[in-house]
Amino acid sequence: MQPALGLVSMTLLGLIAVAPAAEDLGGFVDMRLTYKTTSTRYHVEFAAVDADENWDLAHRAELNWFGSLGLRRWGGVIWGLGGAWWYNKGELPDGTDASFQTWTVQGHLGYGLPLIADHLQLELVPYVGFGRSHLQLPDGDSGADAYWEVGGNANLVWTFTSGLQLGGTASIWTYETSVENEAGQHYRFKDELPVAIGVFIGARL
Repeated sequence: MQPALGLVSMTLLGLIAVAPAAEDLGGFVDMRLTYKTTSTRYHVEFAAVDADENWDLAHRAELNWFGSLGLRRWGGVIWGLGGAWWYNKGELPDGTDASFQTWTVQGHLGYGLPLIADHLQLELVPYVGFGRSHLQLPDGDSGADAYWEVGGNANLVWTFTSGLQLGGTASIWTYETSVENEAGQHYRFKDELPVAIGVFIGARL
């Protein structure tokens, strides 16, 4: 995953270097549906366990709204609201099968730079998210609790004349939650910097 993020970063820098001087971009409102594949590493604490482990599956889907009053050729402010669903499945460090999911509402505030006016733009968008986590264990045992995450997205967006959008994204974030199952056992999940890469489809409204 780290080499993939490095490739994305170099690609973005290369596009900025070779892009012609862009014209100003007027105000816009975008809706986007995103799929991401995320790093599988996580840290969990429960009972006598305090360990790092890796999920077998890790996927993330997001629906976001982004808007701006306009971007000058040197860039400008963009903001947004959205929601995310993050699904992980595998084994806990003690060998117990488990699935761990989160649902979050997110607020975004960042910077957008038009590379080719009305068509290609780069976005660097930090965000905060709050929601719920859910841990599913064997035999119907489960638990849920509050969840938070803080992170950022780097997006490269192409907007067609019709308003259709296609793009790529790279993300990094940190999170924490503590889930209590039906037996009263607490499971504390956290990770300092999980990463993700993904693609999205959207529309300029």
